[in-house]
Amino acid sequence: MEMRSILAGLGFEDIETGDKIDDLKKFLRKHDGGWVITSMFGGLEEGLLKLLLEASEDESTKSYRYTLLLEEAEFQYIPIAYERGIIAWLELPSNKEDIQRNISEFLEVSSSMDGDAVQIAANFFRTYLEDKQDIDNRMLLESAMHKLYPE
Repeated sequence: MEMRSILAGLGFEDIETGDKIDDLKKFLRKHDGGWVITSMFGGLEEGLLKLLLEASEDESTKSYRYTLLLEEAEFQYIPIAYERGIIAWLELPSNKEDIQRNISEFLEVSSSMDGDAVQIAANFFRTYLEDKQDIDNRMLLESAMHKLYPE
């Protein structure tokens, strides 16, 4: 699947793609911020999760928003990815139409929440917790969100 054509079809114009974690590192050094849609590029101590940890400590990369495209076997990394700053995760389907639908749904959620990164992240993490039937952490999430957004 060609991510560039999918994103262009959704109206994005400034698109860069890469196949390795080094491509992403080059992108982060070259630009001042933006939305990064990426795969894991490895497990916990390598790839994206390591990069997110480094990026959370680097002021120059705090203006990025990360969305992970995950295969089902990688769902175990969702909680730590949120701890390290992702805004959303999307299941990586096997065909172009499903990827387009998932990204479109993300864009609709983002728009409905006026781009508020905390609310967007909570929305997608809530989905994960519901799927896992993790009631305790769901309660913690809702309590934290109520403190941030008391209305």
